[in-house]
Amino acid sequence: MASTALPHWIAGREERTGQALEVPQAGSLESAPPTLARVDRADGRGLERALSAAHGAREACARLPRYRRRRALLGVARGIEARAEEFARRITDESGKPPGDA
Repeated sequence: MASTALPHWIAGREERTGQALEVPQAGSLESAPPTLARVDRADGRGLERALSAAHGAREACARLPRYRRRRALLGVARGIEARAEEFARRITDESGKPPGDA
């Protein structure tokens, strides 16, 4: 049976250790708060692979012309703006902060 936990990603590839971590909904007044999500728990080997991939990507990104880096960052910013309400709801659920602070 496949894990129902959300995977983590390293260098654009889905990674799973098979160890799930439950993320409780913050701000719940219940003694056992509801689970917000189940995520795959990364391990030390995954951390090393992620750091190595990030270091390699840094070198590749540094070689890109400035206009291409700008275009990529603007695309990320537009994507975040388009999903601002969704992100605010997630932050509210995860941290228990009021929506105005999220």
